[in-house]
Amino acid sequence: MGVYYHLLNDTKRESVHLNDHVKRGPLTQNAAVHFALCNYMMQNIGDTLRLCGDTTDEGEDYAEVDLLAYKFDDPEVT
Repeated sequence: MGVYYHLLNDTKRESVHLNDHVKRGPLTQNAAVHFALCNYMMQNIGDTLRLCGDTTDEGEDYAEVDLLAYKFDDPEVT
């Protein structure tokens, strides 16, 4: 079983869940995740962001952000 990641925005106290996009493939090779993360990061320039694995309880009290808000459509990505 692989590690499940959250992107934590410590400035806004938000936890960005990657689950719905990650189901398509590995985090490092997933164009949908890259698209959503880039959009989120560009909308939050200057904030303190970090990836956090599911092996910790960091960010549990943060508001949840759903990456599915960033619509991604690429016929080459399954």
